[in-house]
Amino acid sequence: MISRFSLLCLTLIAAGPAFAGSVKTPDCESEIDKVEISDAEGQQRLDAMNTPINVCAAQYKRDKKIASLVRECAKYEDQPTVQQQFVAACQVAAFKYANALYGLKAQ
Repeated sequence: MISRFSLLCLTLIAAGPAFAGSVKTPDCESEIDKVEISDAEGQQRLDAMNTPINVCAAQYKRDKKIASLVRECAKYEDQPTVQQQFVAACQVAAFKYANALYGLKAQ
């Protein structure tokens, strides 16, 4: 059975490509792009994901829905590194969704 957390992450990850052609939000999206092209693994990848998470959190701090999605991911943060990477990927996916959503609204 898929947990609510897994379903949320899968939904956010699946929605990302649908909005790939949308207008980019420079700061948040460029930081996410840097991590996605990175070859870092393990703890280094987790550390690298913290930069876009912090930048995006500042950018979307007034959006309660996005903040709620990110908090839902963060519930599982106190786990081993592999689990923390999944949490970080979920948070990045939430911010990618936010970038796409705001890009569509701007059109």
